[in-house]
Formats: sequence, structure tokens, C-alpha cells
Amino acid sequence: MKIFFVCLVISLVGISTHANETAGGGAGTKQLKSESALPKCVDNPEEVQNILDIEKQNSKNEFKYKGFRTSLATDTDEDLVNRIVYSEALAANCPEHNDKLLPLIKAVVTNRIHVKKDTRAVVFQVDQFASSLNNYTPSRYRDFLCPKNTSLWRKTQSAQAFDLPPDIFNYYLYQHAPEKFKLASGSWPTKTPIEFTGSKELENCIKFFNKLPYH
Repeated sequence: MKIFFVCLVISLVGISTHANETAGGGAGTKQLKSESALPKCVDNPEEVQNILDIEKQNSKNEFKYKGFRTSLATDTDEDLVNRIVYSEALAANCPEHNDKLLPLIKAVVTNRIHVKKDTRAVVFQVDQFASSLNNYTPSRYRDFLCPKNTSLWRKTQSAQAFDLPPDIFNYYLYQHAPEKFKLASGSWPTKTPIEFTGSKELENCIKFFNKLPYH
């Protein structure tokens, strides 16, 4: 009888342990879930509309992206960098080149952060990442607020910034918008881009420019 009782207890403990691990209780499972999780999603219609209303009301001043800042206040600097890189890669409209675009876009963002020493000031600098934050049809502001492509998000997280020259602070996304938006983008298409290894194969999607000093 005693032997039967001991065996029963051992069996129950084993079942309980297996159940906890299956449900995500094991340390390895938690780590995997953390690494693959998408960031906070802001897609409540009222909250998104409030963000756009604030943007419209402050279109000419430094509070233009205050709604974005407030809604994503709990994001880490790394989260924000990954959000802007993720949404800018989508804004490029060259999905076949995403693997190459991610480290290049991250490098430009990193170059800017090295100058400003403030990640939020870079990400939310007025009109600097209009293709991810401004409210017009091709903009990817919804993807910035709520990344949903798990595969692309993982690639964004793991992408290492390309070793760009430290004075490259700008790029132009040639496939981002209809022609009327391209024409409204000033002289970017006529400026001389900076060429480096691998840049020629991406020239129909993106070109890089220096602008000194960056501020």
C-alpha cells in the first residue's frame, strides 16, 4: 500500500510539471515567447483617431507627434527604433529587398541617434519619417503603431545596422508613393546619392544622402 501511494505521488508531480511546461511555465518556453512577441499594438479606432487629430492640430509645430509619443510612452528606445525601421521598410514598397533594407535603414536611424543622443527626438523629429508617421494614403503609420507581420518584426529585431559612413543621415524611398507625392518631395530625386557596396542593386527602391550638419 505504501509503495502504491509513493508511486501515485510521483506520477502526479510528473503530470503537474509537464502541464506547467506545456502551458509556458518552463523558463525556456518563456524566453522563446518573449523573443518572438510583437510589440504593443495601438489599433483602437478612437485612440488612432486621437493621434491623427493631434497631428493635424499641430502640423506646423514640435507637438505634431505628441499623440504617438503618448500612446507609445512605455516603449523602450530599442522598441521605437525597431518600429520605425519596420514601418520604413514596408513604406519602401520593395518587399523582395526587405532583408537588405532593414540593416541599411537601421544604420541611418543609428547615425542620427549618435548625433542627437536621444532616440525619441530622432524617431519623432517632425516630418523626418513622414512615410511612417504622417497621415496620407501611402503612409505606414498604422504599421508603426501596430506591427503585425511577425516574420518581418523578428528580422527587424535581429538586423544589425550596416556600417554606413557616419555622415549619411538621409534616404529617399523611390517606390513609396504615387507620382504626385514624389513631385512634392522637392529636390531629393535630383540630388547625388552616396554609393557604397550593395547600394546599386537597391537604387530603384532607396538611395542614401549625406547632409551636414544634421540637427
